[in-house]
Amino acid sequence: MSTSTTTATATSTAGHDGAGDFCASLMEYGAAAAAGSWRPLEAGGESPGPRGWFAAATTPDGRLLLHGGLDGNNQRLGDMFVLDVHAAA
Repeated sequence: MSTSTTTATATSTAGHDGAGDFCASLMEYGAAAAAGSWRPLEAGGESPGPRGWFAAATTPDGRLLLHGGLDGNNQRLGDMFVLDVHAAA
């Protein structure tokens, strides 16, 4: 007996351009003081600027590593930033 499965997927002809505009805001979700909500953060260091589809990770001492992504013109970025992150006042 042979079976086949077909999965329907939605596609966009706009690609990454269909995602809208990027912003440079730095936000944290689910902070201990306000679980289940967003709050703005500030970061020391050079601003990476607006981007999407980037890689990010935190370090044990609370810094944020951010690498690459796409800029507002859909151009690939190969830069890296190390940000000292803390809650906005």
